[in-house]
Amino acid sequence: MNMWKEMNAFRDWLLLNEMSSSAIVLWYSLFTIWNKAGCQSKFSIPNSILMKLTGLSKQGLINARATLVQKQFIRYEKGKRGCAPIYSLNSLVNPVDPSEYQSSTQSPAESLPLIDDLRERRRRGRRIASEKLLVTYEQNFGSLPPIVMKSLHDWCDVLGEDIVMEAIEFTVKKGGRTFSYLEKILEQWKDAGLKSREDVRHYIKRPKGKNTVLFQAREMPKKSETLFDELRREGELG
Repeated sequence: MNMWKEMNAFRDWLLLNEMSSSAIVLWYSLFTIWNKAGCQSKFSIPNSILMKLTGLSKQGLINARATLVQKQFIRYEKGKRGCAPIYSLNSLVNPVDPSEYQSSTQSPAESLPLIDDLRERRRRGRRIASEKLLVTYEQNFGSLPPIVMKSLHDWCDVLGEDIVMEAIEFTVKKGGRTFSYLEKILEQWKDAGLKSREDVRHYIKRPKGKNTVLFQAREMPKKSETLFDELRREGELG
């Protein structure tokens, strides 16, 4: 298996499907161990080491492992007395049956546009959200649907990842827990012409009432002149 291709394939899969943070962390940990073990087809690792690497409890590790096995990302052999469990990674680039890696609620035809969108972004050199940003979003807002992920890619391309990350932090501090709340802040900062984290922090520190995009007050129409005003003006001219 090619390490970089497998990592990209895993990220592409996450764009179209949901998976718990625990299972994601476990997959990356197993992938790292597999790489350090010389990319062997099988490798053993004690539960205690995996728990330390992932920060998962014993039950959390069991649940995350069950998810990866059920989705056929890994194969697992229970360890015997005095022997650690044995793992092997299934290739996501060349799976035996590609349908195994499709979400049960998505057909290949439905998932293709989002994969094509990501590849097109990369081809054009457009900025996309990093794994760190996506994980930060998931940790603070919950599940990350593909449509929201696509929007985060768009905002990173428009404003840059630093500003989007600042917006996530600002939203959480203000008690916001929805993407719509986050997007309103991003739209406001875009309209304000903010270009960097320094701009954002200066903008946030402005006096209360000046951090929102205000609508311009409409000019009141001039009152039409009364006949008396017109006659008086003519008399003054005369």
